[in-house]
Amino acid sequence: MTNFIIPAPWHVEATGGQFTLRFGDSVACATDGLTVLADQFVQELSAAADLRLVVGETGAVRLGISDDLGAETRPPGTHGLSPTEAGPLSEQYRLTVSSDGVAIVGTSREAVFRGLTSLRHLIEHSPADGGAVVLPTLEIVDAPRYGWRGLSLDVARTFFSVDEVKRVIDQLARFKLNVLHLHLSDDQGWRLQIDSWPNLTRVGGAGAVADRPGGYYTADEFRDLVHYAEQRFVSIVPEIDLPGHCQAVFASYPELRPSAPDI
Repeated sequence: MTNFIIPAPWHVEATGGQFTLRFGDSVACATDGLTVLADQFVQELSAAADLRLVVGETGAVRLGISDDLGAETRPPGTHGLSPTEAGPLSEQYRLTVSSDGVAIVGTSREAVFRGLTSLRHLIEHSPADGGAVVLPTLEIVDAPRYGWRGLSLDVARTFFSVDEVKRVIDQLARFKLNVLHLHLSDDQGWRLQIDSWPNLTRVGGAGAVADRPGGYYTADEFRDLVHYAEQRFVSIVPEIDLPGHCQAVFASYPELRPSAPDI
């Protein structure tokens, strides 16, 4: 029933009923800090599942933040390093579908976001009925096993546009990953604008592996990517590969190339 929620939730209990989420139903937020998440959820759900919801004061979907999940069971703390230095309980949430509606309670905004992601999985894989979706009643209590859940994207050897990187970020958020490691420089290309070293992108960013097109991100474009990722609770970790792997640097500034040692 919930094997399409990825990763598999820590605890799932089916309660044997149904709730119908209808076109035009509302998502209500117990605190103002959740309104941005609700707006984003409504927009992305409309594009992915063709179910139009709205954000209102009362609703079929209710969001809240609390240290008490109100559940009999609670997942253990998340292990390992967090990219944002978050605590081990910061992503825990409870998602309840009952005959009265859907409630998501999380220990933080990020936790509520994770709960909304699971709800989206549930909606996308539940039967649709003329502008409505029939959800099974259940309780999910969940949290990630590990604090650092990442993907590495090598834009040095193969350049990807800002829109393409945003689509990667969307998929990371969809599957509850929280780190995008961007490999921004190597022998094959330099991909980040540095105002004081313009040839790094003018020359070093011109090509890629196997005659693929080159490219680079302006400072404003990179800020936009960081902001876009932060809205989806993904941290961008930039890698500038120095002092090794410097052929793109030396092509841009030959005077930096070390001379051969005297023998």
